[in-house]
Amino acid sequence: MPYFDYDHVTHQLHESVQNTSLQKIAMAGTGLTPLTNSPTAHGTIEGPLVLELVHLTEIGVSALALEGIRQERAHIIHQRRLSTVRFVTRGERLQEQEQILPEYPRERLKLVLTDGFNELEAIECGRLPDIVLGKTPMGTKVRLLIPLVSTWYI
Repeated sequence: MPYFDYDHVTHQLHESVQNTSLQKIAMAGTGLTPLTNSPTAHGTIEGPLVLELVHLTEIGVSALALEGIRQERAHIIHQRRLSTVRFVTRGERLQEQEQILPEYPRERLKLVLTDGFNELEAIECGRLPDIVLGKTPMGTKVRLLIPLVSTWYI
């Protein structure tokens, strides 16, 4: 009888779902209610529900401060790439002293979530520790477990 590695198969399935857009794997009508498409709507989103992160914005910090951090991060990443190219082309020793990317300041996040067919804008009321600007990739799946009374505007 062939060996079946359940843990490996479970891990591969989990990775596949995580890295696939909900639009490709979800069925229309099984996620957000159609009411979310109205200009001003009040309703209840009942969990469990899996939504995908489409966009993430920090709304509690000035755009100027965020842009300064973004430029600093881009400069550090550019310097890392240059040092790697120099290392490869000249055979020099790569310096171990790397600059750490500065964190974005954190106050309040605005998220755009989708079920693959409808989008919903959400503002965090309490800190979501696993969602971090500059680290959390778009396409991350978010699981809602409890009923949420929500007001949304599209």
